[in-house]
Amino acid sequence: MADTIMTYKDFLKGLEGKVEGDFEKKRVELLDSLNAKNEKRKNTPTKAQKENAPIKANIVEFVKNAGGVVLGTAIAEGLGLTKQKASALARQLAEDGIFVAENVKVKGKGEQKGYRLAEPVEVEDEGEDE
Repeated sequence: MADTIMTYKDFLKGLEGKVEGDFEKKRVELLDSLNAKNEKRKNTPTKAQKENAPIKANIVEFVKNAGGVVLGTAIAEGLGLTKQKASALARQLAEDGIFVAENVKVKGKGEQKGYRLAEPVEVEDEGEDE
């Protein structure tokens, strides 16, 4: 029989309805504390995210100034980053909706990812008469 791994949270949830009085009070207290800790961790940027924020801003500015679709390799060369770092951060910007990723045919290299700024959403003002 294989051992299953139980998390602390699973343990506390598993005790629901099986303990009473002070034990139940402590179980709920511990579970609430654990949930609060996890929520804080989820909403706090990591060290890497903090370090990458200004680099992402530089990438956005670089692509904005270039106009059109810019290859990840061009971003790397233009900003002095490794290709991997430039591509990873550009991909994150695309996931965040700031960039749109497109496949671009490059002579002698096949297709590569290119990135352009996402089009701003136009909001029509339907409530005003002209």
